[in-house]
Amino acid sequence: MVKFVHCADIHLGANPFEIEERFEDMGKAFSQVCKFAIKEKVDFVLIAGDFFHNKTVNPRTLEQALEELEKLKKANIPVFLTEGNHDMSSYTHVYSWLQFLSSRKDIILLKTVKNDKLLNFWNGKEGAIYEHNKAYIIGLGYPGSTASKYIQKITDELKQLIKDNKFINKPIICMLHSGINRFVTESMGGLKEEEIEGLTNIINYLALGHIHVRYENVDKKYFNPGSVECVRITDNPFNKGFYFVKLEENKLETEFKLVKNRNSLSLSIDIPNEEINIYDYILEIIKKEYEEKCEKNQKIMLQIKINGIAKSGTMEINIQELKKIIKNEIPVLYQDIMNLIIYVDEQEIKISEDVSREEIDKIVVKEKIEKAGYKKDEIDDIYNIITLLKECAENGNITIDDNNGKDIENMLLNISRGG
Repeated sequence: MVKFVHCADIHLGANPFEIEERFEDMGKAFSQVCKFAIKEKVDFVLIAGDFFHNKTVNPRTLEQALEELEKLKKANIPVFLTEGNHDMSSYTHVYSWLQFLSSRKDIILLKTVKNDKLLNFWNGKEGAIYEHNKAYIIGLGYPGSTASKYIQKITDELKQLIKDNKFINKPIICMLHSGINRFVTESMGGLKEEEIEGLTNIINYLALGHIHVRYENVDKKYFNPGSVECVRITDNPFNKGFYFVKLEENKLETEFKLVKNRNSLSLSIDIPNEEINIYDYILEIIKKEYEEKCEKNQKIMLQIKINGIAKSGTMEINIQELKKIIKNEIPVLYQDIMNLIIYVDEQEIKISEDVSREEIDKIVVKEKIEKAGYKKDEIDDIYNIITLLKECAENGNITIDDNNGKDIENMLLNISRGG
């Protein structure tokens, strides 16, 4: 039996909102993974991409990485890693930080070679296939814009290697930094489930990364643990972790292990139509949520969306004043407050009590689309695209950051053109 830890999207070096504590949070999350691996005496650790957050690694991030990898090395637990879109070498630097760590033997970086033959056995310095004494481990990296064709070629090569008896009496484990059946286009390394069936039919475990929300398909043998730490406030801090896997012949056991993260609260607060002290009203809701969901005195990340309809000149909110009030009552590390109240003149529009918040949002968004210059027959399509994108972002099916913002723009253009 082989037992291992599968994690992904560690994002060491990430520093959301330029807050020192958040930088440390990323390292603490990975430290918990390493501590568990050592305690359970696993055969190896798999990291399915995005070990680092940035292609350029600063000294403190490198120090953070080496400290934890050294613990695994001392415990004789090898770390197999494949590249994600965040930690691949850039066009100007052909030698990546992962290659540096691999040359030091802190990790074993498994990656395909982009030539006629993608899959090569590890030769001590490079390769995509590593023969461990208990399993074959294959690193497929981030497939990018040619995801579908890339996986087909990988599958064909792997079938030939199996036919040639290159894989004997040991399970085959693949690492792939890609979203499966997620709202991720090919330009962002996304794949449909049917496109990986050929691969999953001939391997024993597919270790995924890239999407920060956990999902899996036990029958298809693919598993995505999500990121180990919250990169966004809207991430669920109570469902972050990694897989502890036991694999023996065709018997597969997986257990999802939680990592303890910094708590975050993301609240949507609807204000009532009656006259109230809006600051006291909002504060009481936040305090109640904090007491129910957070440890006492723990500093949290806080996001608030304030919704409602009010007459112009009423229910006005000074965001900075509200932040001060909240900070005096609740230990917050960072606050993101969005005032989404719609202010209207009474003679201009009257909203009946039975109109839902969703309907009001729809009216307002469509008005903004029209004012942006779109034609009447385009408004519904654009609104549907915006709604879909919002839902997918909130569910963690896409991650909007500097690395793939352009890809999302292209994706929206393709959808608007019927693609």
